[in-house]
Amino acid sequence: MQSVYSTYCKQQESALIRLQEIESPDCKNTKLSSFFAEAKKELQGRTGAWDVGSLLIKPVQRVLKYPLLIKQLLDVTSIDHADYESLKQANIDLANLAGKVNEVKKRKDLVEKYLQGKGGIDLM
Repeated sequence: MQSVYSTYCKQQESALIRLQEIESPDCKNTKLSSFFAEAKKELQGRTGAWDVGSLLIKPVQRVLKYPLLIKQLLDVTSIDHADYESLKQANIDLANLAGKVNEVKKRKDLVEKYLQGKGGIDLM
């Protein structure tokens, strides 16, 4: 899971920026822009929470919520229950996963900051 989530989190922001470009009136790819406009029109009135931008952020939000869910399950599971040890290990593993995903995102943001010249040092 770590590999998949880390890769997704690294690319999620770029995908969101690309989506904004596609939805922009200045988009040169009219077929793609029309497709997204039609899809958005079809969804109108059904839900406001499930536009593509919202869907792109969901995995990032969820990976950080998994440890909270497992922790709640662990809190209400008796120590002698057959699943207790598995939940305990899952709690540790998911907390580590969330921490590593956060670390990957921080590193990506830091590298981008310096590459854009906003880090206060000249890499050259």
